Amino acid sequence: MKKLTKFYAFMTLLFSVVMLTACGSDSKDDDSDMPDNTDIKSLIVGEWHTEIGDGSDVSYFSFASNGRCEIMSVYIDDNLNTEVEMGVGTYKINGNKLSIRVKWDDSDYYEEEGGTIVSITRNRMVIKDSYGDSEVLTRIED
Repeated sequence: MKKLTKFYAFMTLLFSVVMLTACGSDSKDDDSDMPDNTDIKSLIVGEWHTEIGDGSDVSYFSFASNGRCEIMSVYIDDNLNTEVEMGVGTYKINGNKLSIRVKWDDSDYYEEEGGTIVSITRNRMVIKDSYGDSEVLTRIED
């Protein structure tokens, strides 16, 4: 059940990014937020975060230039109990498709996750999953 929650948290993050980016554009011909494949690969490198649901849950993503990724999800329940889950794995960019293969700290197998990068800038990324849901990720500044 925790694995599904992590997956949905990740996808919620990605979908939020897509929705915020889509709402900010007046023109469908305006692709200024969607660089070519080379730029996506360089822009994704770094630390990102997203809020899940009402904002009490947060996920952090780290994408390295060598294709390694780390995910940390922090969940806070109504009684202020906190649960932290960590995942380590790899990611690939193919066009504007993001594929993540991650092994969570409480698991002995890898999960496949991913989506379509709808827009990406230096500070913001919107990802849409196969169900049409979007997540908005914000870069964590150094």
